[in-house]
Order: sequence, then structure tokens, then C-alpha cells
Amino acid sequence: MRKPTLLAAIASLALLGLIFPAAAPRAFANDPSPLGVRQENVARMLEELETKFVQLSEALRDTEPEHATRLRDALQQSQRALIRQRMITIRDHLNAGRLKQAEAEQQRVLEDLDKLVQILTDESDMDELLDEIDLLKTYQERIDQIIEEEIELRDESNTIDNKQQVLDDLEAQIAAVEKLIAQQAAAQGAATAARTQGVHAMGKAAEQQADVRKETEAVAKQIAGKSTESPASPGRPAEPDESAESEGSESTESSEAGASSAEGESTESSVSSEHAESSESSESSESSQSSSPSQSSSSASKAAKAASDQLERAAIHQAEAEKQLDRGKGRGAIAEQQQAMKNLEEALEKLKAERRRIERLDDEDLGRLAKEQDDVSDRTGELAEDMSESDQSGESGESGESDESGESGESGGPSPPMPGQQNVAKAQQNMQKASDELGKGDPAKAAQQQQQAINELQQANDQIEERLQQLREQMQEEILMALEARFREILERQKPVTLDTARLDELRRSRDADPDSNHPLRRTELLKLRTLAEEEQALVELVRQAMDMIAEDGTTVVFPQIVAGLRDDLRAVADLLADRQTGPYTQEVQKEIERTLEELIEALRKAQEMQQGQPAESAPPQNEQPVPPLVPGSAELKLLKSAQLRVNRRTTAFDKARPDTLSPTHVREVERISDRQDSVRDMAEDLSEGAQ
Repeated sequence: MRKPTLLAAIASLALLGLIFPAAAPRAFANDPSPLGVRQENVARMLEELETKFVQLSEALRDTEPEHATRLRDALQQSQRALIRQRMITIRDHLNAGRLKQAEAEQQRVLEDLDKLVQILTDESDMDELLDEIDLLKTYQERIDQIIEEEIELRDESNTIDNKQQVLDDLEAQIAAVEKLIAQQAAAQGAATAARTQGVHAMGKAAEQQADVRKETEAVAKQIAGKSTESPASPGRPAEPDESAESEGSESTESSEAGASSAEGESTESSVSSEHAESSESSESSESSQSSSPSQSSSSASKAAKAASDQLERAAIHQAEAEKQLDRGKGRGAIAEQQQAMKNLEEALEKLKAERRRIERLDDEDLGRLAKEQDDVSDRTGELAEDMSESDQSGESGESGESDESGESGESGGPSPPMPGQQNVAKAQQNMQKASDELGKGDPAKAAQQQQQAINELQQANDQIEERLQQLREQMQEEILMALEARFREILERQKPVTLDTARLDELRRSRDADPDSNHPLRRTELLKLRTLAEEEQALVELVRQAMDMIAEDGTTVVFPQIVAGLRDDLRAVADLLADRQTGPYTQEVQKEIERTLEELIEALRKAQEMQQGQPAESAPPQNEQPVPPLVPGSAELKLLKSAQLRVNRRTTAFDKARPDTLSPTHVREVERISDRQDSVRDMAEDLSEGAQ
């Protein structure tokens, strides 16, 4: 089970303080008793909350002493301010019909409750989480950039060390692309001839183009393999066999897996094969390193990636040409083939340009590489220093490697280092060694150190990602509780508005039926109606704040749109009340608002139960893990169904209450119902796509 958090107390307090809103409409003069009963319930809830403060403070005393202290301070402030006793006084005012005195005292009590909330939220937990997430993401981006640059330096070291092998690989790639160009020219010629020979010839031309397209895709994959088989994409965890590091040693895998291809007459076999991955420590002999041409396996990665991209584009145009030929559209097919040919020629030129560049490389380029390595090393050192300073200044909050329970230490000892900080520092040391080796004219050993630096940086990213995962989970806990408190508050404020709207409508109807009545609503009642409209508009703002929290999470599909619909419904009711529309349709929309709030609260409650049922311990992520949705998919599906039912009920209600002549307000309402149906359709599509 997860530990109780401070926000649970804050949420309860916020709920309590807003059950009797200062801006709530006044009760009717002949009906003060219900408000008095509600006020007495609030006083009793405060008493229960004070008891919970004591219990929660004891529970958190050892594990979260700072939070326990805040709870005790809040309890003492509540007792000093005599808030509970003053609530009883407010109840007496309400029961006696002294509404002005009751409202004035309510306002003062609300101000004292705000002070309690401030005590509990001196340091906003959510803001702290957001700050730490932003900080870690910034460091992760910097590490990603350094990894990318270090991979380029390693590849260049390997290229110089295995220059002839790299050139041989490029020659094979160039030959493969030249063969593709010849095949594509033949396919284009066949398509041109088929235009005058009928549908049967078009079909054969399509088959020929399909063969070339398959060859193009195969060559694209093989060439891309030379750039993608480096230990990992920049900034992301490597595969186990590519980033393995022997325990108790600083040695790492110094070479990469090469893509082997069987010899034969196919285009695939025209791209040269590469040797299997070799492994040796940083202190191993130079002869073993130099004898393994696999060190060139990722050289020319930029050129390989660019050429592969062009081949993939060519394959797309080739596939479209096939479709055009199958449909008997020769002109369109030839246009696609011409574009494919351009892509093939561009791929060829990129490979040839890389060949010319590598041919000019010599040992003097090692000096240039050493300077570039020094530059990357300096920036890596700056990153390590920034991470250390952030940790010492407390900017990272509770960041650090977690213990077995998943909790960071808060027991007064030295705080753990920033996640990945030590690995970044080690990476800089490897970079400095690589620079020294380049200065000595030994690119093979330099590549070893560069590879180890990459591995250290990838491990740093692993640790940062693990911490980010923890923070995202904590953020979701905070958001779930805050949203539940907010929606409960809105529901408590909506209910009296719905009741008062029905009462006003009942008064209007009774006077409409009285032939002696000339005024369906008196001036005081019209003022009350305006107050109700203002309250509905105030609730719109509360929903907007909830939407901001949901947007901050960004993991759900249906949930945020349901909340947006709730906001629109509140706006619609505010407009209807401002237009003095208190009839059955307005009341039905208000009831739908309450149903929506109840469904949202239930979905949030279930989401919290699911989170609490999850074990607190979790294994470190081997790859970047997707953040689980704030609300589970089953709950979103249920919300979607309810949304459609609400549109159905609202359509029926409007049709029953539809006047002979539609006012501008009614016209807007029809548009809102139409928009809501479109929204439900879009939500269904989004949910379907997310499930695939």
C-alpha cells in the first residue's frame, strides 16, 4: 500500500471549506432550515478532519516529518481560530433567518480556512514535482545531445582505424544502389511501352516494378542497419547485448554487431557482410582490436542514414507506381517512377560523397578529432557540475536513486546524488582518456573509451528515466486526489443551484396559472436568478482549472473531453438562466451536470483504488516506459457510453421543451447539442485508435 500523502488532507480541507461557498445564493426567506442543517454538517466534518489531522500526523511522524509538522501546525491554527465553534454560530444565524450575519461570518471562516490551506501548502507538492520533472527532462535532453555527438566521434575513430574496410563497405553499397537504378530504369521503360500494349502489359509492368521495390526495401534496410546497429539510438537505452558492462570492471563492449548477409546473386548479398561483435577491455592488446574489421560497422552512419531515407522514399513512389499500373494509369505510374529514380540517384550521390570524404582521411584528422573530443568532454563536465549543484541546492527535491522500497531518503542523512550524476562524471573521464588516445595516434583505443562513455551516458539516462517514472506516478496521485476534491466541490455547489432553479420555475408556473398575477417573477426573484447564473459561471472557472491539471498529465483520451463537455454544459446553463429560462430543459441540463460530476468522481475514485492496489516496489525500467493513463481505459469507455446517453437525453429534453420560435439562446443550444455529438464521435475514434 502507498503511504498517505499530504495532499489527501489538503483535498479534504478544500472540500470542507467549499461545501458552504461564500458566493452561494441566499436561501429563501421562508426556508432557512436546510442551510442550517448543511452548516451543522460542515462543523461536524471539520471536527472529523481535525481528528484525522492528529492520526495522519502520527502516521507520518517518522517517514515524512516535514508533512507531519505541517499537519500539527494546521490543527493548532484551526483550534486557535475557533473555526468549529464559529460554524455553530453560523448555523444558529441561518436557522434564525439572520442571513446577513451568517454570510459575513461565513466569509471570515473561509478566510481562516484559506490560511490553513496555506499552512499545508507552503511548498506546493505538485509544483515541486513539476519543477523536478522539468529539471530532469532538461538534463536528459543534454545527455541525448552529448550521446549523439559522442557516437559520431566514435564512428569517426572507427572509420580512421578501419578505413579500408569502411571503403569496401561503401563500394558494396554504391554497387547495390547502382544496380537498383538500372533496374528502375528498366521498369520505367517497361511501363512506357505498356501504355500502348494494353492492360495485360500494364500488369506485367506492375509486377516488374514490384520486384524492384522489394529490392529497394531490402537494400534500404541493410544500409540503415549500418547506422542503427550502434549500441543505441542517442539518448535511449541500449539493447542488452550492446551495452553490457562487466561487473567490477570499467571495460565495455568495444565493438558492435554487424549485419551479415549471405553471398548470392540477389541485391541483398551485394552489400558486404560484417563480422560479429568482438569484446575486449580497455587494457586489451591493440592487435586484437585492429584485426577486427567490425569496428567499422557503424562508420559513415550519417551518410548511411541519409541514403537509406532516400531509398525508403523511392520505395514509396515505386509502390504507388505499382498501384497506378494495376489500374491501367500509365501516365501517373511513370510520374511516380521518375520521382523514385530521383530518390535513388540522391542516395547514390550521398554514398559517393561519403566515399570521397573517407578517402581523404588520414592520421592528421586524429588531431581534429581530439579537439572535438575535448569540446564534448568539457560540456559533459559542465553537465556533471550542474547536476551536482542542483542536488546540493535542493532543486531536485527528493531526486536520487531510490532504495528497495522506492522511497528517497528523508531521514536527515546526506541526500542521494542526482540520478545519473555519477555516470555522467565517469563518462567525462572516458572522454578525456579517448582524447589522450587520439593524441597518441591510437583511434582503436579511443573508440573503446568513447564507447564506454556512451554506455555511461545511457546508464545515466536509464536512472533519470526511472526517477521520471516515479515522479509521473506521484504526479498522477496528486492530480487524482486534487481532481476528486475539485469535482466534489463543484457538485456540492451545483446541487443548490439546481434546487433553486426548480423552485423559481415552480413559482413562475404557479403565477402563470393565476389569472390575477401580472408578474411571473418578482424583482427579488429575478435578482436570485441572476445570482444563480453567476454561480454557474463561477463553476465554469473551477472546471477550467481542473482541465489545466488534466492537460498537465496528458495521458487520457476521453476524460479531458468529458470535462470539457462539463464546462460547456455549465456555460449553457449560465446562458439559459441569464435568459430567464428556468423550465424543464434547463433543469434537465443541470441534472446532467450532476450526473457527469458523479461519474467523474467515481472514475477518479476507482483510479485511485487501482493505484493503491499496485505494489510500491518496481524494477528499474530497461527502456523508457509509457506513463499509465490517469484514468484506466475501462473507466474511459464507461464515460464515453454515458456521454452518448447524455446527448440522447438532452436531445429528447430539448425536443419536448422546444418553443415554436427559437430564441438566439435556443439556437446556440441546438448547436451545442450538435457539437457534443461530434465530440462523442471523435472520442470514440480516439479511443479506438489508442486501443490498436
